[in-house]
Amino acid sequence: MAGQAALSLNDVPAQVAAEAEEQGSLSAAIAGEFAELAAAMAAMRDRLRSGDVESAAALQELQDAAAAAEQRVSAAAQMRQQRLADATERLSEAFAPVDLYQAADSDGEPWEERTGTMNEVVGAHLYAAGMANAAATFEEEANVSIDGSVKEQHRGLHALLDAARRRDVPAVQEYIAGVQRRVAEGSLPAFGGPGFVLLTTQLGDVEFALRKLCAVKLIRSGDRLAALSYIRKHLAIYQDEPARWKEVSKLIGGLAFISAPAASPYGLDRDDCIDALWEEIACGLTECWHAATQTPKHAHLTLALAAGMEVMPTLQKYRALPAVFRRNNTAFALPVLPKEMLFRSSISCPVTQQVTTSGDGPNPAMILPCAHVISRAAVESSLVRALNHTLKCPYCPCECQRSDCQPLFL
Repeated sequence: MAGQAALSLNDVPAQVAAEAEEQGSLSAAIAGEFAELAAAMAAMRDRLRSGDVESAAALQELQDAAAAAEQRVSAAAQMRQQRLADATERLSEAFAPVDLYQAADSDGEPWEERTGTMNEVVGAHLYAAGMANAAATFEEEANVSIDGSVKEQHRGLHALLDAARRRDVPAVQEYIAGVQRRVAEGSLPAFGGPGFVLLTTQLGDVEFALRKLCAVKLIRSGDRLAALSYIRKHLAIYQDEPARWKEVSKLIGGLAFISAPAASPYGLDRDDCIDALWEEIACGLTECWHAATQTPKHAHLTLALAAGMEVMPTLQKYRALPAVFRRNNTAFALPVLPKEMLFRSSISCPVTQQVTTSGDGPNPAMILPCAHVISRAAVESSLVRALNHTLKCPYCPCECQRSDCQPLFL
């Protein structure tokens, strides 16, 4: 979470460095034994030359010294080999791959597959993809129940997209007129929020693309007067918008080649011209629908997979650490996800007894450093009453500052 230090893997290199230092000490001890034995042999040679010792006694003394040195060197070599094996094992444990469903948590309990939750996500994804029949069959076979409002939202969107695929201009015009009417009445859920700005922008784009489509169809039909009349009535209003007026100018230029469309430099006679316009309309309708209903434009399964690809490598590295390192109060930070992957939960605040707002609402759920959750209104009111501007958690003795409280995203 925000404010926590990044995960540090310095413990493992430190352990290995300590092992290397010990191995170096052991190697130095072994070399010292050989040096001492060589020095003893040199001293014995001088004693033999001076006649201080008999040959048999000198040989026996050197043999005893060599046997003692051999025992010490053998013990040091065994210890060195064991240290090397221990260091290798530590490295293998620290970077071993993790099976997420078989890995044990900090209490030694294995993780469980959330099959019910995953089946609900898959079912909702099928509805979002427009495969209503397959989704209904999956619900029955997997014994899960998808929320009815989710199904209706997706059915409505794909009915609209089906109309676009059928190139049903009246159906698309009817939807645009209906949304514009609700915008004028202020009866949309997104009214007044950031989604409202996106909705009005997308509505304008779809309406312009639809009008351009109708003009292209009239030009391709060869009816110059009808096409010119339509452009004057429905497209002249875009004169003050340079980007859109540039597109309108191409349509006006296309009127000059209405009798010889193949010679036109504007490509209005190409087979893919109409297809491209309908694809633009379908994309715009999708954006409008999600902005009007305040639903994510990507299916939940798609978002879950994309978010998982972002955070799973970090989680795998953390889970791969030996338990002794994970229990050492090691803090770590997940990668920062894009806004469309963040969802705020709605809870009942124990302090204000009010339900927190979701999305970009004014009163989201806030998590304290102690991991307890209250609303932003509760945080602000508690700080106003506090003499030292320190927030006291209503659940535990923890005290913190306003900057320590973070919005809760799921």
